[in-house]
Amino acid sequence: MSRVSIIIPTWNLVDYLRECLSKIVANTTTGLTYEIIVVDNGSTDATPEFLGSEKLAEILRRHAIKGLRVITNETNLGYGPACNQGIEAAGGEVICFLNNDVEVTPGWLPGLLRYMDDPVVGAVGPMSNNVSGPQNVATNEYVPNPYPLPLHRLVGHCLLVRKSILNEIGGFDPRFKNAFEDDDLSMRIYLKRLTLLVARDVFVFHHGSSTFKTYPETLPYDQILQENYRLFLDKWKDYGKGEC
Repeated sequence: MSRVSIIIPTWNLVDYLRECLSKIVANTTTGLTYEIIVVDNGSTDATPEFLGSEKLAEILRRHAIKGLRVITNETNLGYGPACNQGIEAAGGEVICFLNNDVEVTPGWLPGLLRYMDDPVVGAVGPMSNNVSGPQNVATNEYVPNPYPLPLHRLVGHCLLVRKSILNEIGGFDPRFKNAFEDDDLSMRIYLKRLTLLVARDVFVFHHGSSTFKTYPETLPYDQILQENYRLFLDKWKDYGKGEC
């Protein structure tokens, strides 16, 4: 059984995915058992051919338990449903959600995973660039800090959660469409009286909203954010009244 299941939802942008997997192989500690599950949301570029290549399979067999596991969807189901497919297929005790445009750095996974041994910790994330909130720092300004920072919300681009917690609270709410899934999941973890931590001595590089940049002008990113923000507010409108 693998300790960690790394779930990478992807839609096109094969060059980012190639670099993402390359950095996982190069910068993940030898001897740490992990599996990689890529959920391809109906990519129409060279992603399917890349994921099906024997060369890639051979490389990953030498590093990840079971090598590479690919789940293929005919259409783009969105971030949340793709991650949920990965959760269902995952055999790890800890789930790591990772965007396809993230490049991990040396020591990233042990640096995050060490906090998951504490039963009061529900989720852990790293410092990064091109994210929102206190986790954000410019690449050239990052200085490691050995003290973790507790937050109410973690960004989902690189996020560790115990699978037992996900089994209890459910995965991502499929009503959210490529925005606010991580806010909603953070809220549900927090309401279980579990701690959400930022490991401030771990940094991963994030290209940022790369998939959204490929969306057609008829589906602007601002519109997606606004619609999902309204959904988030509506879902949690009774939280302050003690009715959630």
